[in-house]
Amino acid sequence: MSYVGDISYSLYLWHFPAIILIGEAYRGIADEGSPIPAAIALVASFVLASLSYRFIEEPIRQSRWLEPRKRTRSARSYKPMIVAGTGVVAVLAVVFAVLVDSSGRYAGVSADAPAKPTATADPSVEDTDDEAVLKGFKVSIRTAIAATQWPAELSPSIDTVLAGYEHDAPVHACGVNPYPGVDTCSWGSPDAPVSVVMVGDSTSIAYTPMMRSLAENSNGQLRVTTFAFYSCLFADVVRQSPDPNAKKACAERNELAIGEIAKLKPTYLFITNVPSALKVEDGSELTMSAYEAGLTRFLDRVGPNVGKTVFLTATPNEKNLMKCYSPRISPKQCTGGVQPSWEAVTGAEKRVAAAIGGVWVDTRPVYCSGDVCPPFADGIIIRFDATHITDEYSVHIAAGIVALLNQSGIRLTKDNSEEATS
Repeated sequence: MSYVGDISYSLYLWHFPAIILIGEAYRGIADEGSPIPAAIALVASFVLASLSYRFIEEPIRQSRWLEPRKRTRSARSYKPMIVAGTGVVAVLAVVFAVLVDSSGRYAGVSADAPAKPTATADPSVEDTDDEAVLKGFKVSIRTAIAATQWPAELSPSIDTVLAGYEHDAPVHACGVNPYPGVDTCSWGSPDAPVSVVMVGDSTSIAYTPMMRSLAENSNGQLRVTTFAFYSCLFADVVRQSPDPNAKKACAERNELAIGEIAKLKPTYLFITNVPSALKVEDGSELTMSAYEAGLTRFLDRVGPNVGKTVFLTATPNEKNLMKCYSPRISPKQCTGGVQPSWEAVTGAEKRVAAAIGGVWVDTRPVYCSGDVCPPFADGIIIRFDATHITDEYSVHIAAGIVALLNQSGIRLTKDNSEEATS
């Protein structure tokens, strides 16, 4: 222990840079979050402290330069040099740390990648070449899957996501309590011939920027209203939650939505719920039969007031960018496949849609190629965590979602409104 005391000052100096540099080196790889980086940092700190104690501290401490009575004139002449040398070492250490950070921050950035994200045209509900639109998404997604380096620029930026991404303020406000009101959470002309009401949890909220853009660019054709609420399935089931008020808040929001749907009588009801394995109030796993029964009970209540019910599937649960990203590794580290929970939940929704004469829309073509889903496409980050899409990508996929809706017989234009409500 006495030796540890001897090297304690060097240990104090070395432990922080060791922790930072080694932690950064392990960022985004399999051992991140394990005890391995901390153990290596501890060992490195002791090794560096021992070396600096042996070859720097001790030689200086035992040198004649520190003995005033024995210090010669020539020894005093070395003092400025030693001070300057110490300063140089400190500067070099800072430069080294900056270079390490810079090399890490920009390593893996492709010179061939687009300098800026592909511009997204204003979304429209007007007639488009659906096949051409979806082919464009297929090409951009396959290009992203094949990428071995991160694009030079992404929207939103990686730093924005890592710092804690948040939805647009008006979108977020509609998903929390108190509800701002139908007028505040509606977009598009009040006299639009086609109306959509959105319900569900945070995955439905993530689609709000897209639907808002479609309504605002519909030339008076579309009106969109959202009642989506964070952590609140639109189904007659109670999710387990650490928040003691969540059960009551969710029930109140769903009752509000059901009541307002009776007044609004929308052309379409869009439902999006999180496609994850969930637990119910007693801590047991939510079974798909219970989920189907909960959906059916709610849809029986709103059915007479809705033209057509549309299940708009959420993005497949995938890797969390905040956990898988590292500037030193390929974006393939953040590329994965469709999860079994997504298949199970959306499968249940597909069965309910068939039973009630509704429509189930598979949105994977705007997120994945087959069952492989990249972290970005067209220079835009797709998900800011494992489940939720960014506002930027939500708006970007508007044309693709319209194409998928068209292929499913759901048109957000006047010519189909009478058919939907008949």
